[in-house]
Amino acid sequence: MDGLFEALEIHEIVEAFVGDSSPALKAKLVRALCGPISPFEEQPKNSEARNMMFELSLAADWKNAGSVVELGEPDIKPCAPAASFQTECKRPFSENSVPKNIEEAASQLGYELNKTGSENDYGIVAISLSRVFTKGNLACFAPTGTGKRLIGEALAELLDEHTEQWGLKRFREMHPRIVAVMFHLAAPWDIGGERLIHLSTSNFLETGNNASGWRILREHVESLEQAVA
Repeated sequence: MDGLFEALEIHEIVEAFVGDSSPALKAKLVRALCGPISPFEEQPKNSEARNMMFELSLAADWKNAGSVVELGEPDIKPCAPAASFQTECKRPFSENSVPKNIEEAASQLGYELNKTGSENDYGIVAISLSRVFTKGNLACFAPTGTGKRLIGEALAELLDEHTEQWGLKRFREMHPRIVAVMFHLAAPWDIGGERLIHLSTSNFLETGNNASGWRILREHVESLEQAVA
């Protein structure tokens, strides 16, 4: 099931970036396909491939929904009509490493946002909780028609349980143009015992640093959600 799930991710990436032969995409794909085949063999020291796959999968989700997405440094850059959002992606290996990953992403974003030419960009810290949730060996089962709701509830519950531990109320210490910390969850779901579906969901938490940037982001995200509804 894990292998099929990852194959579905790769399919969505190929679908999103068909015809793209940019050096940035090629470099990310090479890194994404160099890790251990089985998630059971993944450890922090060899997790770079699946970390990179999170970047590409998230970029593909946004691109397939209709957003313009640039690849490079920082990791990905979705472009709304009114602004661009530099996005630094992290995929913590365990619950305890989530705060450190948030801090590192925010620090890297702050450096990028201070560069000449980035004065009008905003920032998003993107955290994948997939490895935290599945532990590398969890598959999910749901009756037909309930998978999307259940994965949304799973993400909300995960965030509620760790509000204090992960410092989810202390985002104002970040760069003033980092407008959101986005938590993302993807997992293999067996729907009705008949078919495997690649399900993912995201939860954007406002940092409170920039109301204008947050409004632009929310409007863009809502337009993408309506496009794929």
